[in-house]
Amino acid sequence: MKSSITIYLTVLILVVSCKQNDRKNAENKTDRNQIILDSIYSAEKFDSIRIYKPLSLIYNGKPILRIGQKTSELDSTLSYRMDPNMDYQGYEYLITDYLTTDDNLSIELGNHSSLNGIVFFSANRKSNQIFNVSASWYFDLNQENMEQIAIDSIKKRIFPILKDKIQLKNNWNYEFESESQIEKFKLIQRETDNGWNLNYEVELKK
Repeated sequence: MKSSITIYLTVLILVVSCKQNDRKNAENKTDRNQIILDSIYSAEKFDSIRIYKPLSLIYNGKPILRIGQKTSELDSTLSYRMDPNMDYQGYEYLITDYLTTDDNLSIELGNHSSLNGIVFFSANRKSNQIFNVSASWYFDLNQENMEQIAIDSIKKRIFPILKDKIQLKNNWNYEFESESQIEKFKLIQRETDNGWNLNYEVELKK
């Protein structure tokens, strides 16, 4: 009888010990993950409790993104998917990278010409808060003298903030600054075919 009790107590102690070790390992893993996430946020200058203004990128007539918002708060008609190239490759357990090529982010210009947009954003995997945004628009112009039509379309449909500002010049750039962020624009002429790209990124401020 005493032998059975001894065996039972030994097994019980081992089980309790294993559970304690598992709990400690889980706590240590959580602590490590939080340290890594804090480092990423610090590098991006992102404050998860700060209220950021909506970005100037327009989708369906209204701003599409706001730093700090949750992916669940995005326009329900916006189509997006995980980015296979992943800015945060290796940190998939903490960060999810997305991209969208939604039709409403591109513009058909006629004459088989178009502006083709792609937007990238990253979000905390647990809270789903968006903290990193960039984008690019590819000018696919198949007739001469379409550049100004493309520029006018950008000002009207995508970035009204660029009205009276954007110019068809290589390396033209503009920064729209608010209290918490800087939206950066740059127009680049491609060397391969002399076409154009409009690049966009958001830099956060501490």
